[in-house]
Order: sequence, then C-alpha cells, then structure tokens
Amino acid sequence: VAVNMLLLTDDTFRSLEMLRFSKPDIQELAVLFEGREYRIARRHDAWAATLPENFQLKNQADVETLLDAVNPLNAIGLEKEMVEDADLKAWGLNPPVFTLRLQVKGQDAQDQQITLDIGGVNPKNPSERFARSTLRKGVFRISQQVMDKVREALRGFL
Repeated sequence: VAVNMLLLTDDTFRSLEMLRFSKPDIQELAVLFEGREYRIARRHDAWAATLPENFQLKNQADVETLLDAVNPLNAIGLEKEMVEDADLKAWGLNPPVFTLRLQVKGQDAQDQQITLDIGGVNPKNPSERFARSTLRKGVFRISQQVMDKVREALRGFL
C-alpha cells in the first residue's frame, strides 16, 4: 500500500469529473434513448415537451431526476484519451445507447451545447459503461448505476 502511494503519475492528479452544469441555466434538453428522441424545453420555469408531437410529460420530477442522475458525473477512470470517431464503435458509442444534449444559457449571453453519450458495457467489468462528454476529451468508464438512474428517470417518458 505504501509503495502504491509513492508511484504517482500525472493521472493521479487529473480530475475525473466528466460533466457538471447549473440546472437553472438549462433552456432545453434532448434525449435519445432506444431509438426514440425526446425534446423538452423550459417554459416559464416548468418543463414542456416539444418532441414528439403527442408526447406530454407526466411528471416534472422525471426531468429533474434525469438531470440529477448525470450532474455531476464523475468517471471511474479514463479508458482512452485521444479517440478517433471511427474507433467509437468498439466502446458502444457509435451509436450510443443514451445521448443527452443540453442547451445551457451562458454567462455572456452565448448559449452552450453540452452532449453526453453513454455506450456499451465494459467487457472487463460489467458494472461499468463507456461514456464521453463534449466537456472532456476521451472515452471514460462510468458506473452502471448512472445508466440505471437514467432508465428510472426515463420510465415516465416511455
């Protein structure tokens, strides 16, 4: 144990936070899950579904639960730092299992778009999944519990 503490690398000091945002600043979100796309926008401090046409939110708390499941999102580890788009299929990220796109109001009146993709299960450890975010470069390993919480939140959508 003492030897492991002496064998520090640059990665030891690198943050594994993949995603963090301010919930009140979110103007719109898009969810792509199991081939279905949902878009939800904030209207007068309440969430309203805009896509698909006949979709209505059953419960405002479902959106809050979804946002809480991924904010903040800390990775278990970095799988690969530099990734080509052609390589994403190996991690189940082309196409991903789950995609969340957030339109966030910036402090300088510029909107920022944040995307989170969650892919396949890690074959070496089934309690982990691969993920990537536009806020961090690379493919990360996250806990399967994140995907379980996302599925629970999306129950009201399906």
